Amino acid sequence: MNLIITIGLSLLAVGYIAYRVRFWMNEGKKLAKGGYLPPPPTFFGRWAYRLATKLGCFLVVGPVKVIGRQNARYPGRLIIVPNHQFEFDFAVVSRALPYAYRQLAVASEVSGFRSAIAAWVGFCAVDGERGKAKGKAGAEAVIEAGAKILTHDKAFLMFPQGILVRDNQLRKEEFRTGWIRILNRAADNVDKSELAALPIGIVYHRDPKQATWGHRLANRINFPGFLLRLIGLAGFRVWVSKVTNPLPGEPTKIVTKNYGATVVVGKPIPLKDLPADIHEATEALRQALQVEIDKANVK
Repeated sequence: MNLIITIGLSLLAVGYIAYRVRFWMNEGKKLAKGGYLPPPPTFFGRWAYRLATKLGCFLVVGPVKVIGRQNARYPGRLIIVPNHQFEFDFAVVSRALPYAYRQLAVASEVSGFRSAIAAWVGFCAVDGERGKAKGKAGAEAVIEAGAKILTHDKAFLMFPQGILVRDNQLRKEEFRTGWIRILNRAADNVDKSELAALPIGIVYHRDPKQATWGHRLANRINFPGFLLRLIGLAGFRVWVSKVTNPLPGEPTKIVTKNYGATVVVGKPIPLKDLPADIHEATEALRQALQVEIDKANVK
């Protein structure tokens, strides 16, 4: 009898897991189209995301020094808006903040099997290219999804530049207004005084002299570099980026070597303190991000 019960419970467990895998695969297919908001992530989804970002930082970035983490403790609702210069910015931000949040991604980056994982851990996506949504309807769907997240949750992350700016220069023309549109739309459902933007400045250490002793040892004995090559990575804390649809003069491959990062979490900027004009508000954010990046550069 006990054996029958054990077998029955095991079959139920396997069936439930299969059902949930199928569920998130279907959610991933919807997510990959852009503008769709999957259900909130489960505890295990949030836990898996935190674990993956820790591993990603260890393998690709190095030690992450965080300044101003206490500024992330805000009683209201935050749209998290970091500068964007490297593929693992999302992992660095996750290491810097003391809580989980949902996040915006580009639909092309969460295609295939990655779409199911992205939906499971709480992403929503925009169908866009070079920082802009494809079509007015796609942009509106993302704004609505972001506003819905801020209506029901405490935090939502998106990169206001929209594209990777590898030289980390904050150019006015490369900032988008989606973040402030989301805040304004969320203000239709929650008190405006609850809403704020959280600027986060990220600076990577690229000088080999900043490598930790463990990093130097790993490269000297080629461990875990040889293991990373088995899974398609070039070496320890070396990231090879393939540039899709490069502009004239742009390289098709970029090799980045990291020796850590410094993250400065700025003070939240309440929506009520931002200019009413969305372009002026975006310029105010750009300037606030520059302040945090300057702090990270001198630490």
